[in-house]
Amino acid sequence: MILRLLARRFRKQYTWRQEHIAAFREVTHIQGDGLTRFQHQCMTAIAPYVPQGSFRRVTCPDGDYLVAPFGPKNVKVFIYPKEAGLWGPGTDLPLEEWSYKLPNELIASLVHECASRAT
Repeated sequence: MILRLLARRFRKQYTWRQEHIAAFREVTHIQGDGLTRFQHQCMTAIAPYVPQGSFRRVTCPDGDYLVAPFGPKNVKVFIYPKEAGLWGPGTDLPLEEWSYKLPNELIASLVHECASRAT
């Protein structure tokens, strides 16, 4: 009985991991402009709260990232090749790849956080 439960749990974790890897692989290839599809999807998704023109690009060896001011409290939105987050006074919110099964779940969390802080 215990072995069967352990085997089921292992299969579930393995499936989650495989689906996660495949989904993130699809959105993290560097595109012609040097950004990933994930970064473009994040910018589009949070456009009602952070205008796309406000992003500044930072070049790094591990991949360029984007940063933009957000809200009146000096918080900044960071969008990395496959992660994102909000940081500033009183705000420390990393949205890390391995906390989400699918990229769209991470993006939905970013949108939710931006929306809840925009008011």
